[in-house]
Amino acid sequence: MPTRRGHGEGSIYQRKDGRWVGMLELERHPDGRRNRRTIYGKTQAEVIDSIATEKRKLKLGLDLKPQRFTVAAQLDDWLSTASPKKSVNTISVYRWAIGHLNSGLGRERLDKLTPSTVTRFFNQKIEDGLAPASVNRLRSVLNQALRQAEIDGIVGRNVATLTDAVPQGYTTSRSMTESEAKSLLSATTNHRLGALFLVELTMGLRPGEAAGLTWAKVDLDTAVLHVRYSMKNNAGKLELGEVKTRRSLRSLSIPTLTLESLIRRRQQQRIERLAAGPAWHGNDLVFCTAVGAPLDPSNLRRTLDKVAAQAGLGHWTPRELRHSAVSLMSAAGVLIEAISDQVGHETTRTTQSVYRHILNPVQPHALVMDEILAAAAPP
Repeated sequence: MPTRRGHGEGSIYQRKDGRWVGMLELERHPDGRRNRRTIYGKTQAEVIDSIATEKRKLKLGLDLKPQRFTVAAQLDDWLSTASPKKSVNTISVYRWAIGHLNSGLGRERLDKLTPSTVTRFFNQKIEDGLAPASVNRLRSVLNQALRQAEIDGIVGRNVATLTDAVPQGYTTSRSMTESEAKSLLSATTNHRLGALFLVELTMGLRPGEAAGLTWAKVDLDTAVLHVRYSMKNNAGKLELGEVKTRRSLRSLSIPTLTLESLIRRRQQQRIERLAAGPAWHGNDLVFCTAVGAPLDPSNLRRTLDKVAAQAGLGHWTPRELRHSAVSLMSAAGVLIEAISDQVGHETTRTTQSVYRHILNPVQPHALVMDEILAAAAPP
């Protein structure tokens, strides 16, 4: 026999098993049927509070989800709103992460999810052999999805923010010495893609940024290069897309050697365009195939590997050329702030974290002042 409810408390009663149940009347369905939400609690007060909370959400126009709304359902909802704003590659990463998250957390009720549950899931992923960087990517996706739930008023807190990121070491990439860089320069002087490798080595562009350069953004008269695009692989199709971050949008002075190489590249491309005729792809790319199509990243890596080997330098990758650019600038005494701006990092902290093993310390100002004023000091 249900316990009598108090006046004004709505449809609240206690079951024979001692659990309390409340019924919240929602807006009727379009066909006129009643629309009710069932709320459970251990005590009468708990159910009353839950009903009051849900009523406040309705009054504020917040998204009201079923009490048994799961993590998997929230991830799906979040992905549907994120999809139009992101590239195909990014969405592919999100789907990969959601697959992992659903395997361990998908059935968890959103309103019952705790930091401890999430932490145990991450620890299990580490034990299963998933790399720390990959686990942190899962954490990032979960954080974004729960943040949206928090904004919509579905949950009171984002439990992902209460978990710790998995510690991870930084992989050390090699950097060319000054001598090795000169050897590569000699080996690529007359190479069809020599200017591309020189842009990466002397200016620190990301491989995608170099492959995404267009002539409209390269001013040979003023020797300025504007980084505005990056070559992306969208579902197997190479096309121009946005650069990695806002700070990646930058305008850079072109070193003389690189400028001369770009001028030769433009002359060579005019010949290739005439030879290709109607088969030419009119996409204005600085670096492209013999018919103007985007360059395949795998082919670029193989080409650089072959050229470097012929120069007696061994195996090198396009990303290591960017790494070498930072190393060479640091060795020449360029300030870390200038290096960070050059390579398009969000902050100098990123530059210090990723490249800290090759950054030379700047000479302390006290020593500099001693050297400058030594001649003026009294005997």
